[in-house]
Amino acid sequence: SLKIEKAIEKRELLKKVANLERIVGEQFRFADMIGTSPQIRSIFRQIVQVAPIESTITIYGESGTGKELVANAIHFHSPRSKGPFVAVNCAAIPETLLEDEFFGHAKGAYTNAVTSKVGFFRQAHKGTLFLDEVGEMSEAMQAKLLRVIETGEIKPLGNDHVHKVDVRLIVATQRDLSKMVEEGHFREDLYYRIHVVPIIVPPLSQRPEDIFPLMQHFFKKYQAKMGKNIKRIEGDVIDGFRTYSWPGNVRELKNVVEYLVAICIGDTITSAMFANTSLADSCLSQKKVPLKQAKDEFIKKYLEDLFRITKGNVSEAAKSAGYYRADFYKLFQKYGLDPKNYRGVKKGIKTEDISGKKLMSSTDKSRKQSVH
Repeated sequence: SLKIEKAIEKRELLKKVANLERIVGEQFRFADMIGTSPQIRSIFRQIVQVAPIESTITIYGESGTGKELVANAIHFHSPRSKGPFVAVNCAAIPETLLEDEFFGHAKGAYTNAVTSKVGFFRQAHKGTLFLDEVGEMSEAMQAKLLRVIETGEIKPLGNDHVHKVDVRLIVATQRDLSKMVEEGHFREDLYYRIHVVPIIVPPLSQRPEDIFPLMQHFFKKYQAKMGKNIKRIEGDVIDGFRTYSWPGNVRELKNVVEYLVAICIGDTITSAMFANTSLADSCLSQKKVPLKQAKDEFIKKYLEDLFRITKGNVSEAAKSAGYYRADFYKLFQKYGLDPKNYRGVKKGIKTEDISGKKLMSSTDKSRKQSVH
């Protein structure tokens, strides 16, 4: 019957979507965009839905959320996947160079034009052109972009010849384009041309369940890249990652992990190592004690962890802390620490085994988190 046929068609469609979603998920893990949150799963589904069509897409999201990764995934799973993917940061190009960069120029178009140049639109022919920070374009450039969208034609500077371009356009912004239209800072006609399919990438603070798998992924990536053999991560480090607000989003998290792996000289990531990262202030601000006391507690813990890492080697610890040896002596003596107590002795530190096996200190047998 017709109902049975429709049910079969629906089931086959759902199977196809599930398979494509799995493929997209694998590509995202490879491309550093991973997660288990409902928001990320929703983005996976949207990518599956919009990749096969030619509609213009606008990706909204804060800096560092991975807007370009979303655009790249859409291109990769589209019929244009064998064509070029050209990514352009509109905010990084001076206003005086925008037209030249987008449309190119002919030889002799101006004094320094000793050769001809192919612009972004022709570079992306038969592929995808990704325009990041499109909200930063001047009104004059917005008008030129609108004309290309409407006609599919570009004319290089100093050349009367018109070139047809076949490009799928994906744009991104961290600004509210509809509000910019209301305020007269963004062309309304261009807005409706590009705002066909909106995709919103939420900040990391709104999807905390993605922090742990992202942290795990980047630790694996960078220790493999740097030839490190990191086996454990202190529980305090994991707590810091989970409670920090991550204003720089995934990009900031990735940078912090890269830094921690780079400075790690043993097999354990400790809280002492992120004293110079954005997480340090966050950890201090969470303490319900006077500022001086919080700083003293943090510095003492930092020094204790540093001595554990270096096994009481004063010179090595001083170098890691960025101190001259004599000044470092004064610092650790101020906090009543003796490096001899850390030579050959491993004191209980709450840690997580990066290899997947749980490792707990004698001081906290109840902790049951794992990096895997």
